[in-house]
Amino acid sequence: MTVKKAIILKLIIIQFILSIQFSSCQLMEKQEYKWIPTIGAPEEYPIRIIKGEFISIDGHNTTLPGSEFVNQGWGTSGSVMVSGAKKKAIPDSLALTWLSYADNKFYSGRFALPKQKISDLFKLGYLDHDINEQRTYNYLTIGMTPGGGVVLWVTGGVRQVQVSDFYAKEVKLTKQDLRPNDTYLFEPGFAKEAYERNLAPEILERVEKEGINKDLLTKWLKRYNLNFTVNSKAVKFYQLRLFYLNAEQEEIFGSDLLDHKSEQRAAPKETYVQWIDSKGRKMITKIVFDADEIQRVFNELPQNAKAELNFEVDPDEYTVAVTFKTDGKEIKITKQKSKTEHETT
Repeated sequence: MTVKKAIILKLIIIQFILSIQFSSCQLMEKQEYKWIPTIGAPEEYPIRIIKGEFISIDGHNTTLPGSEFVNQGWGTSGSVMVSGAKKKAIPDSLALTWLSYADNKFYSGRFALPKQKISDLFKLGYLDHDINEQRTYNYLTIGMTPGGGVVLWVTGGVRQVQVSDFYAKEVKLTKQDLRPNDTYLFEPGFAKEAYERNLAPEILERVEKEGINKDLLTKWLKRYNLNFTVNSKAVKFYQLRLFYLNAEQEEIFGSDLLDHKSEQRAAPKETYVQWIDSKGRKMITKIVFDADEIQRVFNELPQNAKAELNFEVDPDEYTVAVTFKTDGKEIKITKQKSKTEHETT
């Protein structure tokens, strides 16, 4: 083969590869899903969206819901807004500006989103064990914290997955940056008065005692090499439903529950242990962990070490003991609050 022919052949191959890549990109751009934007914030750290939107390169942007006082909880679908077409492309970026009432500061930022990761999650979906059906996600959920922390999850029913986190910058706004009807935000003492008027006294007392934590993302998003086990030889289990400090949610059932593999997970916040008693009734034991205890135990875990959280049901006493295990060590978790009930639905 002559040098000239070799060069021509190489150019043809390159053109073919580029055409395939371009077609793949076009295919991804054309994929659309049913999703709705929603925002939330921890109950002790309420926020107000000044402006915000999911931005797509196709020009079809989706406005974030507006609400004067958002604090339904960390990772919850609080303020919701149905905007635009029912089916939309996965957005390319997120732009938002908000007021944090707790520290009386404005934060703003624009962030590139992991579009392929989000698209893959929507395509894959998840199995809803209760109805034994494959479902997909239907919300893009945003959470904000003091100090400018931003987290994005995809949410659908019993499943929530963290896809990214960012930090916005503190900004100084003027009345000219706001809509005419919102200029009262600059009235002296407005943020403090709204904060104290809308929060329960016990929450205000806790914040005053502990101070405003501006490093919540570091605290809540940290992951560990973790798996879960149950005493399946003594009790028949239905499933574990887990809620984590990073606001992820998942269900573990079937063979996964009997032989559960380690994955990178945040420390658990609460768990529903669902099991069958001797009368064949489905029981639910709700366990709410003490945040200080569970984080202290997990933070003592050496880097890259594996951890196991074992749930042992006592079918006679209708209680569940929780043990943290790692490298031959066992630590009993004792400060959690738990309650067992018969599932009636």
